[in-house]
Parts: sequence; C-alpha cells; structure tokens
Amino acid sequence: MKQTELSSRSAKIHLRSLLIGMLAMALLLSGVPALAAVMTKTIDVTYRDIKLYVDGVLVTPKDTNGNIVEPFIHDGTTYLPVRALSEALGKQIRWDGTTSSVIVGLMPGDILYFDDVLQPYQVEGENFTLADISTGKYISIAGVKYYHGVTNTWWAHNARDSGFYNLGGKYSQLSGMYGPRDSESTDDMKISFYADGRLIKTLEFRKGDMPRDFSVDVTSVIQLKIELYGAGASIVNWQIK
Repeated sequence: MKQTELSSRSAKIHLRSLLIGMLAMALLLSGVPALAAVMTKTIDVTYRDIKLYVDGVLVTPKDTNGNIVEPFIHDGTTYLPVRALSEALGKQIRWDGTTSSVIVGLMPGDILYFDDVLQPYQVEGENFTLADISTGKYISIAGVKYYHGVTNTWWAHNARDSGFYNLGGKYSQLSGMYGPRDSESTDDMKISFYADGRLIKTLEFRKGDMPRDFSVDVTSVIQLKIELYGAGASIVNWQIK
C-alpha cells in the first residue's frame, strides 16, 4: 500500500476516533439517559462471616422475603445490604424505579407521621384511641378532620390515658398540633410527655380552643410516655424526626 493511502487511512481513523470521543463527551455533559443503561459486571467478592452490630445489638441482614443476605468485601470495601442497615437504624427505605434511586429516610417535602413509624407497645386506660387513615378513623378539631393522631373517648370525663412508645434513642423531635376534639371535650384538658420516666412537657387547654402547634425534644429518649387527661384531649398531624 502506498504511503499516501496509509496516511489518508490513518487520518480517517484518527478523525473518526476524535469524533466518537467528542460525541461521548457531549452525551456525558448533556446527561443523555442512554448512557445510564443497565450494565452487568462480574466481580470477585470475599465472604468472611461478617457480622453487623448496631448500638451493641447483633443484626441479621435479610431481604424482603426474609432470606439472610450476607455482607461481603470487594476491593477492600465492605458492602452491607442497605435495607437491613436502614431498618436497624430505624430509617424508612424505598426504591424509586423511575430514577433508579434508593431512598433512605425522607426526601425533601416528605412528612414522616409518628403513627406511621411507631405504635404504642403498652397502653394504660381504655380510652387511648389512635386515628387511622387506612380505616377512615379521624379526629376533628375546629371542624377539620385529621387522620393522624391520638385522642381519648368522650365518656371518660376525668380520664387519664397513656401510651408508651419505644423510641430507642433514634429520634430528635416530636411535633404537631394539639387541642380539644369537637363536641366531645371536657373543660380542662392537658397532655403530658414523659421521657424515660421524667416529665419534660405539659400542654394545657380548654374546650373550644383552636388547635396549637407543639414541639417536644426527644433526643436520646428511649421510652416516651404520652398521657392524655380530660375527655377529648387530642394530638393531630404529629411528626417525628
């Protein structure tokens, strides 16, 4: 082959490579989804019977079907099942298939309702009643219906009902609104919060009051007791973080 033909062919190959490189760079900078296609890669991993402890408690990682998922090591990095770790830390986990994203905890704008995360493990009194959005059970304050919260029943005039929650030291703040439930309230009501047996906050109100905002610091609290005094004492739209 002549030298001029070789030079011409080499120039064409170089130009084609340059154009491909420029196209690849343009796609990367523009964020074209085609480059985010699913790929399969074979890797070598090491299993060493790795154990997972969270705050001194041994956790056995499992998938959604209850099968044990063993942690492994790859290139010096230890890999843990994100679901097992997030659940052990008390964090909600979700999978967003549209963006191929694992979401641990909250996304901006998310609301984490207290009763979606924790239920009382013990109740004192017969009138500690939770709202339940799944069954349509609501609490009405000043004519507004709320599907997240707790109240006590109308017929117990001087009821003192309590719910105990195991926060496990995982949360920092409980907030929401409080007030008297419509048409079923006594004159004097109050809601008290106890952190590990110690009174940390009391909310006092009367029949006919409008709902008010509240916030309780629950940093490092293990056991939270919520006591409702007076028929109709209610907490609504309570959130935990």
